[in-house]
Amino acid sequence: MIVLSVFVVLAVLGVMLCLLYDPKQRLAPGRQCEVTTPDPEKYQNDCVHPCIRRLEDGRYVMVQSPWPAAQDGVENPILYFSEDPASWHDGVVLKDTPATGYNSDPNVFEENGRIYVFWREVDTPRCQKYGKSRMVMGGIVGDDGKMTEEKVYITADEGAKDHTICPTLIKHNGKYYFYTLWRRRKSFLRNLGITIWEGTSLENPDFKLIDKVKVNNPLVWDRFFENKFFGRLFFIPVIKRYDLWHFDLFEHDGRLYMVSSDEMDDFVMLSESRDWRHFTTVKTPLLNNNYSDKIVGHRQRFYKPTAQVVDNQLYLWYTYTDGWPYKNKLFLSTIGVEELFKN
Repeated sequence: MIVLSVFVVLAVLGVMLCLLYDPKQRLAPGRQCEVTTPDPEKYQNDCVHPCIRRLEDGRYVMVQSPWPAAQDGVENPILYFSEDPASWHDGVVLKDTPATGYNSDPNVFEENGRIYVFWREVDTPRCQKYGKSRMVMGGIVGDDGKMTEEKVYITADEGAKDHTICPTLIKHNGKYYFYTLWRRRKSFLRNLGITIWEGTSLENPDFKLIDKVKVNNPLVWDRFFENKFFGRLFFIPVIKRYDLWHFDLFEHDGRLYMVSSDEMDDFVMLSESRDWRHFTTVKTPLLNNNYSDKIVGHRQRFYKPTAQVVDNQLYLWYTYTDGWPYKNKLFLSTIGVEELFKN
């Protein structure tokens, strides 16, 4: 009887939480972008882990790595150019599937009209040749997608525990910096924050690990139970610590900003850094799956977002992983910078 009474009380509390909980987000739901891939049979027009930049000539460039049905073997960097930030076609595969291991986590960077593309390799023949299990590779590419000599920018051995996840390059005060996810394995993998690698040249890479910075993430409402009830999506919200996962960086008004998703794929958050080292995360998500799921009526997952400020608007691209087998789609949301930064 006592157990039944406790169960009834918990159920009532859960219903009350669902009725009271408002899954807020700061941006309006985005529009789906058009993305096609070379070899649709292999890559299935899938889009995940995008990195998008507006070039000096006004065009947009994207590099992404398809991951249909979670197949690591086709997670290869594909390069696109476009006049339209929501339409991506005629992509070029920069690095094909290796004999062993896989590619992932591409990043694009422009300087003086040169376009650099970086990606992460895991347990590939090249990694084994260097005696390392993970590394960040890169090269210069042209409009035709041809790449010059590939260079090694970062290497990380097995003991580093995936410090090179999601490498993102920025330039600040004349030096180059790769920011990567910082993970530590104890009984399980924990995402603690970011690692920062400093270099003075992209032509002759000399990057060294200079800092490991913990990111104090806020508490967020997350779903605990989810199902349909009388035709509507129903879940019980619980409080948890935001779990930093894949991210992108952009500069605005002398400050460095991070947009990120969590490892449970439920949120896209905005963080700010005034010293380009330590980040403070805004508590209200830019995007909240608890909100978006109610619109579409089924479970969705965010993956890595990417962002740029264009004409006083923040352009935020992100991917949804929708159901199983995973099919990843690219979306674009925008918000004025005055509204974004007013709080």
